Amino acid sequence: MVTIESELPFRINYYLPLTAVITALQRLFVYMKQALFSAISWAISVINL
Repeated sequence: MVTIESELPFRINYYLPLTAVITALQRLFVYMKQALFSAISWAISVINL
């Protein structure tokens, strides 16, 4: 019982930065995807001119 209680804060401290990194990577991926789509649409509009 004592080992589980002592491991719990360590697991929380380990998983919180991990989830923060994962969410940051997901946001970065979304931003890169939006930038890629805008760059492609901009290139298409330039080519059409």
